[in-house]
Amino acid sequence: MPRGLHWFRNDLRLQDNTALNDLASQAEHWLPVFVLDRRLLGPAPRTQFWLEGLAALARELERRGVPLLLREGRPEDVLPKLMHETGAGVLSFNYGATPFARRRDGHVRKSVEKAGMRVLAHRDDVIFGSGEVQKGQGGPYSVYTPYRNAWWKRFRKEPRRPVRLRRLPPPIPGFAPDELPTGPDPGPSPLKTPTPGAEAAKRRLTRFLETAAGRYHDQRDFPAIDGTSRLSPYLRCGAIS
Repeated sequence: MPRGLHWFRNDLRLQDNTALNDLASQAEHWLPVFVLDRRLLGPAPRTQFWLEGLAALARELERRGVPLLLREGRPEDVLPKLMHETGAGVLSFNYGATPFARRRDGHVRKSVEKAGMRVLAHRDDVIFGSGEVQKGQGGPYSVYTPYRNAWWKRFRKEPRRPVRLRRLPPPIPGFAPDELPTGPDPGPSPLKTPTPGAEAAKRRLTRFLETAAGRYHDQRDFPAIDGTSRLSPYLRCGAIS
């Protein structure tokens, strides 16, 4: 069995992580890596939230005895080099949906395969991709309700359940965790930043299901009421699936 790397991006969790689960079934040893691409840095509060979520992931990996590696630069340049350094023959990651992400992922696949290694890539950010739920005559829906009805019809026919995390293989020996950046100082802000990390996301989901979910249809349009899930930051960085 080969050694493998999992490239974390907007999937900062271990549970229900499709590509990571696939790698765990195929790799004898593995390491996780995050590539800090300066092209993707945004406003200070958002960057800080992502980096603190990454730190939470690093702590969870450390409890399992696995070091998180950090590299900086363009992924298509740094990942093949890291695979050579670690002796990894497989790179896993979950697809990105944006035009930028698709171009980047294509460059990474090309550079990795050119170097003689293999890529495991999966759809993980949605239940069905944009081309999987379409009108009967083809093409995307432009009205929400017919799309919703078609979505549920397909889900009832082809339910896609969360993947249970396999036992992770041991880490590739000889590597220590890299120091993570702290990010820019977001400065004073009237907005309260949510607690980052997968555990915080699970607590937020549990709270929503036990309280506001039952009143969602009545309270969702009132900003002064805590009537929505507030899971969007966690979904964006993949702290929850």
